[in-house]
Amino acid sequence: MRKITAAIFVLLLSPWATGCGTVPDVNDPGVKPCEDTSCEDEPPPESVCVEHVAADILDDGCGVFLAGNVGGGDDRNPGTKAKPVYTVARAIELARAGRGRVFVCNEGFIVDQIRVPSGVDLLGGFHCQKWVRDPLRPWSLFNVLPFEGPTVLIEPAGPEDSGAADGVSMLADLRFTSWGPLSVLAQSDTAVEILRSEIGAGGARGGPDGEQWPTIQPDGPDGNFGGDACSATVVAGGPAAVNQCESGHTSIGGKGGDGLPDSSEDGGDGEPAYASPVRGGIGERDNLSCSKGFAGGQGAPGTQGAPGKGIGRLTETGWEGDTGGEGTWGTPGQGGGGGGGRWGGLARCGAASKGGPGGGSGGAGGCGGRGGRGGANGHATIGVLALHARVTVRDSVITTVSGGSGGDGGEPQDGGRGGRGAPGGTLRDELAACFGGKGGQGGPGGYGGPGRGGDSI
Repeated sequence: MRKITAAIFVLLLSPWATGCGTVPDVNDPGVKPCEDTSCEDEPPPESVCVEHVAADILDDGCGVFLAGNVGGGDDRNPGTKAKPVYTVARAIELARAGRGRVFVCNEGFIVDQIRVPSGVDLLGGFHCQKWVRDPLRPWSLFNVLPFEGPTVLIEPAGPEDSGAADGVSMLADLRFTSWGPLSVLAQSDTAVEILRSEIGAGGARGGPDGEQWPTIQPDGPDGNFGGDACSATVVAGGPAAVNQCESGHTSIGGKGGDGLPDSSEDGGDGEPAYASPVRGGIGERDNLSCSKGFAGGQGAPGTQGAPGKGIGRLTETGWEGDTGGEGTWGTPGQGGGGGGGRWGGLARCGAASKGGPGGGSGGAGGCGGRGGRGGANGHATIGVLALHARVTVRDSVITTVSGGSGGDGGEPQDGGRGGRGAPGGTLRDELAACFGGKGGQGGPGGYGGPGRGGDSI
């Protein structure tokens, strides 16, 4: 609001103080003289209101009077000295279409969010019956209900807000502490002056923990059966089982060894090899039967995500923060080795050209688990936040508590289980090639990174 320094004696010469109406005189042509008390019902000119308010003289018609139980407030009242309204919301509703001022008596008012069009004033600290400045308690108190948003929101005035003509709100002689982390938010294209007030941001809000993933990793595919003996010259071992993971990694169970008429092949190794390769089983040799493929090893766990950083961003609704980084994926389990094949030939198949049974392939390893989601940064506590707005603070105290703590990083997914190794082919119940090995379990993902603690601004 504008600062007025005009001398008080000017008021005595104003048309409102010396006669009826505003500027015209009662003797001017076309102007009717006052009858009875009709002049008393007319509001004073705005120039008189400005000078009187600057001198702490409150007139009916210059603003809306707000009183609680002590002052006999009632929202059915018109908002005059004798009949003040009861709630802050009703007072602002009347003021935005009137003279743009709310005179607040010096008691306590229960509020949630106070939405103030830029240009409407909240002026506190007046005696609840006399409506003069009270030296014993020269301020008004807002008791804030649990509410996460800003206590006072200064928003752009609309075309219907005729009482917000000058576009600058004044918050004077008020005391309040927000329940949430933000006390006053001045949105873009607004202006506010804070005078002789005590404003606190009292509700630190911790960042939420990283959310758990809603799904689990599927099991790796099982190995494939080897071909039965005597079914071909080269009886194929079970084809490799492949698990293509969402992380981009792949686990492959070793192929089963082929069965030949007079020899057999070893089973293939499982992949990925890592430091310790997973060997396939040995094919039948002379008087030594085939062997089963080795089981795949477990994948490695992912690494923890990076901690949150940065001070966040300002938006039209307040503050937004970042999060810690996601943990990395676990690596897939190794595929099991393929089972060894066996030989066939005349003695076993009745035909010299027929191969023995093929070995079963190894199960593919399970995919690695996804890394945990990052914990959110703690909310900053902010007394007054201006976003492309003009804010002036004079003779006031603005306090904040410590910012909220950062959230913990989320738990990662466990890795998927490895697939089962498949059996080798057979010749009736007399001759069987060897099993593939079981795939290894995928490694768990890394934990999400923790959020950063919030700032106190």
